[in-house]
Amino acid sequence: MLSHLTQMYNAIFEMSKSNPVFAGILSLYGLAAAAFFVKTVPAKVFHFMRGRIIMEVVLSNASYFEAVKENYNAFCIWYGQNTWSRFSRNLMLGRINSDDPSVNKADVIAGSAQYNYVLRFIPGYGWHFFFFKGVLFWFDKSKIDSNNSYYQMEQIKLYALSRSRSVLTQLLEEFRVKYLESDRIVYTFDHNCWEVEGTFRKRGFASVALNHDVRSKIIREMDHFVSSRQWFYDNHLPYKITIVMKGPTGTGKSTIAKAIASDYGRHVYRLNLHELSSKSLRIALRGIRKGSILLAEDFDSCKALKIRQELKNNNMPSPAGAPAVNSDPKKEEEFTQITLTDILNAFDGILPLDDIIVVMTSNTLEVIDPAMLRKGRVDHIFDIPFLRDREIKEYLLARFPQFTSADLTRHYKDIPGCDLQALTIEHRDNPEAILTALPYVTSEMFEMVRAA
Repeated sequence: MLSHLTQMYNAIFEMSKSNPVFAGILSLYGLAAAAFFVKTVPAKVFHFMRGRIIMEVVLSNASYFEAVKENYNAFCIWYGQNTWSRFSRNLMLGRINSDDPSVNKADVIAGSAQYNYVLRFIPGYGWHFFFFKGVLFWFDKSKIDSNNSYYQMEQIKLYALSRSRSVLTQLLEEFRVKYLESDRIVYTFDHNCWEVEGTFRKRGFASVALNHDVRSKIIREMDHFVSSRQWFYDNHLPYKITIVMKGPTGTGKSTIAKAIASDYGRHVYRLNLHELSSKSLRIALRGIRKGSILLAEDFDSCKALKIRQELKNNNMPSPAGAPAVNSDPKKEEEFTQITLTDILNAFDGILPLDDIIVVMTSNTLEVIDPAMLRKGRVDHIFDIPFLRDREIKEYLLARFPQFTSADLTRHYKDIPGCDLQALTIEHRDNPEAILTALPYVTSEMFEMVRAA
């Protein structure tokens, strides 16, 4: 074998001496082979080694899932607080809720109590680095296509000089959003994405001043729903319940939603139907986590739910198969944002909500189209009345332990829950003053009413 190679080499060498053209071609071929080797092999070796010793993670705020966006922002805030951020030369201002446990007043650059947020330095676009648990990390923050979104979409490519996934897990645990077990999160839908509006501490039905009969009915229906999950699945039915609470302003309809969230361990997604388009409504419902509450407050303010009723009042035919009601382009434009059909299909269409409690509140149902309130679409409608004498006294006894039943001899008039709470807060340092501040009926008048 060696002798054959030697003979071939000698033959090529002799041809090169006798044929300069052949020698030139051979030289060029050799240089090309050497250049290919120098260019390709080290790069492949580099990429091979990089894949073995460097890990890469992509973070982004371009997601319908609020948890992904929350933790993208949390990483930016965390890095801004990190000692290594002092070496960064590309910085931006980021916003964080002023009641966040991580807020240190000494670190706050600027803020506004009116808007309930403070400003922090966060990494700007470009490269940054830091060490965590003795491991070198570096990342590149850049813009990505926002798809005409109201917000600038961004991503962070994070690299770690390590093969251990546990260090990434520890880093995630370090910067991720953490809420107290007793907190319930309220999300609000704004510009095609869900955002954290804030949190509230658990406040169950036991602490809510509410008509006894209404309280019992709501708790009974909620307990029945929660215990029937498997029945819904076995019968191939969407596991959801829709309740409507109607009553005068200040009776505590939204407070009841918070009580349901507290007692049944669910977070709240607050939706303003009158602000949505057909597309944004679908996006909103698609982004709600299972096991949550969808709260639509004052849904009677949505024009789409009142269109057919308005047509009826004007003695005009229904939109179904009928000509346009109003030729005024501005009037028609008001109804192009979202329609009754959009809402009905979104809440009860071919892709129904699953494991969701839908709570809708309204001051009146007189203007709501019957199609929205029909059986099967709305499961229960509860009238939320003013607080009566009995509930007022129980509330006072719970808030002020120094009171006894003997102190509450007056017969109090019916009042909204918000008024009772306001008086309680106003006279918290002088509880006796609330007894005279509450509107009451004289004994003579009470006896006359009872006799009648």
